[in-house]
Formats: sequence, structure tokens, C-alpha cells
Amino acid sequence: MKKKVLVIVAHPDDETLWMGGTLIRNRNKWDVTLLVLTRKSDKDRYPKFLKVCKELNVKGYIYDLDDKNLKRPLDQKKIMTTILPHIKDKTYDLLFTHNSNGEYGHIRHKDIHKAITSALKNNVLSSKKVFFFSYHKVNNKHQGYAEYNSSADIFIKLNDNELSMKRKLAINVYGYDRGGIGFEELSAGPIEAFDKYAK
Repeated sequence: MKKKVLVIVAHPDDETLWMGGTLIRNRNKWDVTLLVLTRKSDKDRYPKFLKVCKELNVKGYIYDLDDKNLKRPLDQKKIMTTILPHIKDKTYDLLFTHNSNGEYGHIRHKDIHKAITSALKNNVLSSKKVFFFSYHKVNNKHQGYAEYNSSADIFIKLNDNELSMKRKLAINVYGYDRGGIGFEELSAGPIEAFDKYAK
């Protein structure tokens, strides 16, 4: 029987950058529900997201919470109202979402981490195992990128085919820069890392 997996992220592309290879590896073993909480009205990213969902063999749902005013955190109630239809009276085998540092500090990633950990603590959300993406920002002469934390609990080393497909989704489908200098290409590395949630 396939494992029931829930992935909750802020943006269309987060699923690819932080765990694309893991989703590719398990696409015939997991029954994945992917919730993306922003950018539904983004005419560029929305259709690309649908293509990625097809490639990853996941059920994708995308919403339109605010992603413009990044000086203000999202209302935690709005996050919960958005995800509630997917979690009410359901138990997942695995849950993946953003870490407390937002991988590289993104406020929307932090907002979602806060909402999910609160839902777990209050037993609103149920999953047998919970994992947070484990990355940090590295600065370079360009715009920087995110790499995995060496202190992570779990490391998934992608094989050549998995890495190639992950980068194809980031570059060819989402349309990010290639050539080894873009944030997304550099962040979409061969090792994916996760921290385990401890209640």
C-alpha cells in the first residue's frame, strides 16, 4: 500500500528545490498531496506548477495567500483555514514542510513552519512522521544560494537520473537560469536534507 504523504510549501518551486529528488524517487510508492499556499494567480508560475505536479505524480493544490507584502507575516488563521480541508479527520504517514529558518530566511517559509508546528502541537494536524527541510543560506558573489545543513537528521543522496530530472524541473519547466550562477540551480543540489520533528 502506498504511503500517504503531505507536502506543504509556500511557493510553486519549493517542492522541487527542497525535496524534488525525494519526490522523484518515490513517485510510484507515495500518494502525495502537495499544498502550495501562494501564487495561484501568477500567470507564469501557475501553469508551470501544474506541469511539475504531473511529472512528480502528485495531487497538487495551489492557493493565493499574500506573497507581495513581505514585511508583514501571514495571518496564521488564514494559513490554517487554507490547509484545513486537506488535514481535517486525516492522518498522513509522512509530512514535509519548511524549517524554522525558512531555508534561507524567507518570511513566507517561516510563516508556514510556525503554522504547521502549532497545528501539530494542538493535534489539528496528524502525521506519523514529520520532516522539515534542512538548509541554510550561503553567500557568494552573485545572489547566494541555499545548501543542506551538515547537522541534518536525514540525508538523501540523489542518483544521476534523479538529480538530472530535478534540475530539469527547476530549469526547463520553472524556467530558472542555467549556467551555475542562479539561486535555484545552485540550490537544487544532489543532496536533500531533513530534520525530524520532535513534539
